[in-house]
Amino acid sequence: MRNFASAPRNTIFVLVISTLGCSGGNGEGATAPGASSSVGAPTSTMITPVPTTPGPSMPPPTTAPPTVFSCADPAAHQAGPSPMRRLTRLQYANSVNDLLKLKLDSAPLVAEDEKVGAFDSNLLAPVGELHVDRYLKAAEAATDSALLNVTTLLPCDPVAVGEAACAGTVIDTLGPKAFRRPLSPDERTQYLGVYTDSRTSGGTFAEGIEQVVRSFLQSPYFLYLVEAPPAGAAATAVSPYEVASRLSYFLWNSMPDDTLFAAAAANQLGTPDALLAQAKRMLESDKATATLASFHKQWLGIDRLLSAGKDTKTFPEYTPELGQAMPTETTGFADSVIRKGDGKLATLFTLAQSPVPSSLLSFYGVQAPANATPGQLIALNPTERAGLLTQAGVLGAHSHFADVSPVLTGVFVRATIMCQAPPPPPPTVMTQPPAAKPGETTRQRFDRHRTDPSCANCHQLMDPIGYGFSHYDALGHYVTMDAGVAVDANGRIVGSLDLDGPFNGAVELSQKLATSAQVRECVMGQWFLFALGRNLDAQADGCSVAAARDAFAKSDYNVQDLLLSIIQSDSFRLRGVGGVQ
Repeated sequence: MRNFASAPRNTIFVLVISTLGCSGGNGEGATAPGASSSVGAPTSTMITPVPTTPGPSMPPPTTAPPTVFSCADPAAHQAGPSPMRRLTRLQYANSVNDLLKLKLDSAPLVAEDEKVGAFDSNLLAPVGELHVDRYLKAAEAATDSALLNVTTLLPCDPVAVGEAACAGTVIDTLGPKAFRRPLSPDERTQYLGVYTDSRTSGGTFAEGIEQVVRSFLQSPYFLYLVEAPPAGAAATAVSPYEVASRLSYFLWNSMPDDTLFAAAAANQLGTPDALLAQAKRMLESDKATATLASFHKQWLGIDRLLSAGKDTKTFPEYTPELGQAMPTETTGFADSVIRKGDGKLATLFTLAQSPVPSSLLSFYGVQAPANATPGQLIALNPTERAGLLTQAGVLGAHSHFADVSPVLTGVFVRATIMCQAPPPPPPTVMTQPPAAKPGETTRQRFDRHRTDPSCANCHQLMDPIGYGFSHYDALGHYVTMDAGVAVDANGRIVGSLDLDGPFNGAVELSQKLATSAQVRECVMGQWFLFALGRNLDAQADGCSVAAARDAFAKSDYNVQDLLLSIIQSDSFRLRGVGGVQ
């Protein structure tokens, strides 16, 4: 059995904040989306190695001795429990479009997603009448759109081969794609009966096909990622069709394509090398671009900027188009680095270049080269910008409607980038920021948190990090003055694994984060969570985490190589036993 504490590379550190506190006072409290803390605020902060895995939400330490086992033992290669998941809104919309050859935005037609950490994952999410009604309406909208040009949907000519035979061909063609596996004989008979019932009730051929397709779209086998349970007490390999779906919904947020279906049918997905070959092919597709965008929007919380907007009285230049361009910059930057660039995590945090959309050029004070192509990286001022955290969309998403918030920004970095979420404020605390006094800088205003003993213990964990972003306003402009005095962007990190100490400004902070073992571990955990749609199990997923960690390090922390190592892991290829994690 592996000993998590036996060697540094096999030890995952959880930064544990102990002793309840942070109550009362006039302060601002916040917890990053998807991040939580299971213990209170500190009077002291300690780093405790515990047998757990990284992620947006860390469990408290345990006093029980760690389980010891060796990954060289085949019995140690397990996987955490994988409960059945319902498709997310994005996965539903993409799957409908790929199945029916549509370009329909059906995501808003279905109910909003549940979350696991920062990410959409309908893990055993309950389904009520509202969900059923909205799935019905979404299916009706999809089939209405598809049957506007029914010839593009049909794999046969009903006049040439006969309507009943053509209906059977439709079922044989669309059914296996909709269910991501072959239909059983009974299922084929059932859906042929749906067509026959429609025709005998006076419906046309097209209406009969429409009823069949609507039935597909409302089936649990379409709406859920259904997998057979393990045969015994140990984890078992998922079937070729099931692992094909895991792969496609991870990298493409949609159903497998014909190539992946063919590989599953030929039983060619049973080894890590076979999955690696498919994954490399799939990462070259533009569908992978959209999935990288989905990950970074959710991880960095930048979608909230689109929904909340900004105060146009404070920022008259803000428009919906500008608000849309900001997340587009971030997702385009991530794709440029991970799929088209060197792929390194350090580059994501430090590169002073960006595929700036045209509506953001004046915002950054730059001009595109005369021969610039869409998505081309454009140099930014390296004293002002460095990677993801200094982009306008990220900065604006973690500020208020009209004003900055060192607390929100500090919580974001601590919880999302370092995976060390501060405790949420107690119910009795006032979460509004202190009112500004005439001539008072933002730093002076928020320093009042730490003059109140009931708030100081919590806010020392986040405010000094947020102060490092003082050169940016709530829309992400770079500023040099605050309340008539020069900006002081000196910050400090305390209570971390390897980041403690001062820094000056967000550019220097980004450089610190880029080489941090804690940040690398956090990012690895975020990608595992996104790939699996569930939290990791400390013991069952331990060997997968260790292997991915080694591969990540050997690649000089290349994110694409991290994704490939996750896909090859036991956690991805096996289905474990047990309850919901």
